[in-house]
Amino acid sequence: MLTRVSLAVALVVLSLAVWSAPALAATTYTDSVQAIEISPGVIVGDTRIGATFVGQASGDLDGALTVSVNYAPPAPGPSVTNTIVGGSWVLAVYENGHFRGTIYGAVTGGTAQWNSDGTVATLSAQLTITGGTERYTKAHGTGSFTGTLSHLTFPPTVLGTLQLTF
Repeated sequence: MLTRVSLAVALVVLSLAVWSAPALAATTYTDSVQAIEISPGVIVGDTRIGATFVGQASGDLDGALTVSVNYAPPAPGPSVTNTIVGGSWVLAVYENGHFRGTIYGAVTGGTAQWNSDGTVATLSAQLTITGGTERYTKAHGTGSFTGTLSHLTFPPTVLGTLQLTF
């Protein structure tokens, strides 16, 4: 009888420890990004849909980054602020030359603030992480991108910092 009571008490203590254990803390990963615009997208009404950039992320999550954004108003220009109204992104992560999986999600907001001659914009974007593959199958979280978009070269270039927290 004492063994059954001891076993029951041990199970209760163990279950309380498991249920009260703190959740694992999220980790923030930071990468430098260099990218080019491969498509200016198309204008639908007062929104540009699918402006697409590809490039390299270097840092905590080295890999190939693809971003497609939608923004309004649909044309950049001198002192214009374009508001990001949606989009998607994917980062294919490589470690020592070996593919480790993808992390992907949505671009949920942000801005492109153009300089006075409409050639360079300061970028700020908010991201969500909605999933991944391989090593990153359970990835969910948030992210951000800050940087610049230059129309001084062709193709246009993007430089900045990507931060992902999951």
